[in-house]
Amino acid sequence: MGIANKPIVEYEDGFRLENLDLPARPWGPMYVSGLIILLVIATCIYLVNNSSVAPASFLSETIIILLMMAVIFMYKLMQEKPVNWFTPDIIFMSIFVVFHFGYIILYAFGMVAYDEEVFWAPSKVHKAVLFSLYCLVLFLLGYEFAGSRRKESNLGFLPSIPQVPLAISAILIVGSFIMFWIPFLRGGFGALTTQYNSLINLGNRFSAVSLNIAAVGFALYCASSVLLFHKALYGITKYIIIVFVTGILITGDRGGFIYLASIPFVAYYYFQRKIKIISTVAIVLLLFFVMAVVGVARTLIILNVTEMYKTYQTSEAGGKTNAVVHSLAEFGASIKTVVIAMDLVPSHNDYWKGKSYLYSVQYVMPNILPGATRVAGASTSPAVWLTETIFGSIAETWGRGGSIAMEAYVNFGCILGAMTFLALGWMYRILYEKVLTRPNLFNITLFLGAISALVYWIRQTSILFTRTFVWALIVAYLVNRFFCNQEPSGADYETS
Repeated sequence: MGIANKPIVEYEDGFRLENLDLPARPWGPMYVSGLIILLVIATCIYLVNNSSVAPASFLSETIIILLMMAVIFMYKLMQEKPVNWFTPDIIFMSIFVVFHFGYIILYAFGMVAYDEEVFWAPSKVHKAVLFSLYCLVLFLLGYEFAGSRRKESNLGFLPSIPQVPLAISAILIVGSFIMFWIPFLRGGFGALTTQYNSLINLGNRFSAVSLNIAAVGFALYCASSVLLFHKALYGITKYIIIVFVTGILITGDRGGFIYLASIPFVAYYYFQRKIKIISTVAIVLLLFFVMAVVGVARTLIILNVTEMYKTYQTSEAGGKTNAVVHSLAEFGASIKTVVIAMDLVPSHNDYWKGKSYLYSVQYVMPNILPGATRVAGASTSPAVWLTETIFGSIAETWGRGGSIAMEAYVNFGCILGAMTFLALGWMYRILYEKVLTRPNLFNITLFLGAISALVYWIRQTSILFTRTFVWALIVAYLVNRFFCNQEPSGADYETS
């Protein structure tokens, strides 16, 4: 394991984050031109082919999607070293493609059957794919253009901090861990291991809030660990984190697993050791397999890994479909929320005009006791609204989830909805550049919390994004303000 894989470099005067990425990279004209050209081609294809729902009709869009990913990959290969392969734009693109195009790609190649919910409104499917492409490209463009706006050129000095932030993070993590398992303690493990609905209905308010607290605790812990020990995961707390995220997965909460696991993964890559691409691919394929098993088995059995796998093997999915393909098809079917939204708005419902984003601010204050901080029914997320409008009461059916693209469309329509992704990409580039140039407790904690929030939002709505982002911001500010003196002196930024 060579020095080349270690992002943090030790000098006589301290440690610096200088082997992760180059700050303030200028935007790449060829890269930007490539994305725009592909988007123009995709638009032209839509104009001449927007009605057929045969698999072959989606081959052109599939090729465009794959070419966009290839353009990004080649752009990274040509960049001056060091190169970070897990920048926010790559993270966003990877997860966005899985959840919005996964099913369409498989369908185009005849690997999955016709899904009636994805094709709820057949005339809207190609439009939904094109809109989602615009959202993706505009995020990438906003991210790319924001980089050259950063003028700081220091070497990423890592300041010293006291042990207090690490202790606070441990309290948050242990507290959230206990909160998460309250439903099991109240209902009894015996019943809950065979009744997934019992877990959902019993104490889920505490479990939901516990994940938000855990996200902030994880981010603060990783930031503290990096600055104290120059490792993203240090001490006994890392074992609690491993048990925590594993427990979340085997209870069937795949979204919660991705939401929390993204923090230690990104922190490890950014501050401890760069993980090779081939290793990452292997990890992703393994997780796809595990999530296929969990997704199929969780309605019958949870917390018993052996029985969950046996249940999957005897299921229709386990007998007929490759587990990785099954997961990609299931996750990628999220495009249906965009399709259904386009069928409902504006023909049957008005645009929300930003209301869902305003509603999400209410959720910054947790509503553990119903009605204590919010009026029940005063606001509804687009995901719940969509499910109940089409499929009936959420109490009598399963949620169809949400989509960051669907929410943008419901609020502002195609043009303005897609334009919001420019601002989002711009914001994440600024957060990233702050970490590269000033990797202090505040910047690292906020960045890790923001990444976790973004990862979750891609498949959901902005409710938990806003809560996680604001909580991470508040905790990072207060801990930094009262327990740390983190701003390095001017000498610390001088070139050695």
